[in-house]
Amino acid sequence: MDFSSDFKKKTGTFQAFSAGMAELLGVSKRTVSSWETGENEPQPKMRRRIDEIFKSRGERPIEEPVLAIDRTIIIEALHSISKIECYLLNNIVLL
Repeated sequence: MDFSSDFKKKTGTFQAFSAGMAELLGVSKRTVSSWETGENEPQPKMRRRIDEIFKSRGERPIEEPVLAIDRTIIIEALHSISKIECYLLNNIVLL
């Protein structure tokens, strides 16, 4: 998920979000709105401040990616590893 999508998703957690977040960060409501729409992204220093606000509320920071892997991909990978291990065990000649 990109910054603007995640940021916009979190806007429901604050009442009058844009105004409140703008005040906390010392920026205009228009600036916060531009982050929500994806028109602009905050600079790294500002992103860290935004993350600190979310962390203080017990929420996941925006920059922390959520890892989602399809279970079948993991099972197939483990199955392939097992095949390789079996092949190696059956074909290794001890010296």
